[in-house]
Amino acid sequence: MKKRRLVHSTRQITQRAAVLLWLLLLLSPFTPAHSAQQDLIINIDGLRTEQSGHLIVTLFNKKGSWPKHDSASLKRTIAIDASLSQVVLPAIETGKRYAVQILHDHNINGVLDFRWFPYPKPSEGVGVSNNHRRMGPPSFEKALFEHTGSHRPITIEIGY
Repeated sequence: MKKRRLVHSTRQITQRAAVLLWLLLLLSPFTPAHSAQQDLIINIDGLRTEQSGHLIVTLFNKKGSWPKHDSASLKRTIAIDASLSQVVLPAIETGKRYAVQILHDHNINGVLDFRWFPYPKPSEGVGVSNNHRRMGPPSFEKALFEHTGSHRPITIEIGY
């Protein structure tokens, strides 16, 4: 028997490479893209650490959920102590826009309490990203910031 020797021409190799490249390009949209994640560092100013309670930190990425704590994309509850001045939210996707709300929940009931006389006003400390202050919660757009992935923290002032 005569042995056949396999010889591939340059043309055959080029055609196979082109088909392989075409298949890779065709299937590439179906492969999940890994997005970058970075810790979000939040400095907290004006927090009355001498008062007991919890700090409820909520992160929002959708307008429809703002500012309802139960609809937040991320919610952390932290016991308040004298050294609390910074919160780190781990592995938050970069390149997206978020809004953060922080509540100093004195009585640990999980909701923002109000005093009603002489006008409605929160009786617990609250702050939002971009530190926008007015009567009522700011709009989602006014609280939005872009998480760039830099290690620069955002600062939120708590108002009482």
